[in-house]
Amino acid sequence: MTDQAFNDQMGAIWASNAVLRDRLIAERRQAMAAAVQSLDEFVKAAGCPGYVGGDAATLSGSCFMVQPNVPIPWRVPELAKPDDFEIGTAARAVRIAAEAAGRRRVIDADPRLSEAAKVNDIAAVSNKARGELEKLRAEAVKARSEIETAAANFYGVPRAKDTIEQMEDAEVRQWFAQQSGEANAKLFGEIAEGQHERVLLALMRSPVPQEARYGQPIQAYWRDLQAKRDPIKAEAIELRRERVEFLEMALDGAMASIPRNPATKPPAVTA
Repeated sequence: MTDQAFNDQMGAIWASNAVLRDRLIAERRQAMAAAVQSLDEFVKAAGCPGYVGGDAATLSGSCFMVQPNVPIPWRVPELAKPDDFEIGTAARAVRIAAEAAGRRRVIDADPRLSEAAKVNDIAAVSNKARGELEKLRAEAVKARSEIETAAANFYGVPRAKDTIEQMEDAEVRQWFAQQSGEANAKLFGEIAEGQHERVLLALMRSPVPQEARYGQPIQAYWRDLQAKRDPIKAEAIELRRERVEFLEMALDGAMASIPRNPATKPPAVTA
């Protein structure tokens, strides 16, 4: 199934048929697992230079092992593809860490080098790798900023257009506050189902947070309402946020695998 066909089908059934939706997700997950079995394939899909680390990185469960006892977390989000920006960038991070580990081992095993020379050469390899990873970190920071901005725009609460609308908001909140506890509970139940949008908007625009007052997850109701309006965009935002978090985790692991003290072994990273 092509990406476009998958997206078209998801759009058609997203809010109406959970069984088919889950089946499509399962199909994409299986396709991802079948298509990508090694870092080489991720690197190739990402279009970055050929991987020359050899067996310096091997996929083991949810980690890439850049050398014994140094795992880099690799839990690819559901529905991700090898050519997604975040996945490809994470692959490059692992590649950098793997190549650095391989070069450190070669230097450490070279009988022609003195201990001082080994320390200097290993430090140079580590510093170069850290510099390359910092460049990828800057890309990850940019990606994080982009997705948070997109989420803020999508889930953001529109400002009142003018003083009249502000007065209307206040009147709605006052009316709502005057309702009995039983009436409020009924109204909140209906709000949770997507009704009474004007009431919800007034509560969201209150200068004083209303959740504690009513003991209701008002902000969650608002987010759910926006997601129901455009479920495809809402899901796209959440999926990209998962990919960004995955990239950040891979970068943290790759950076942690590179020793700052060239005389020490790389620390183990908790997967």
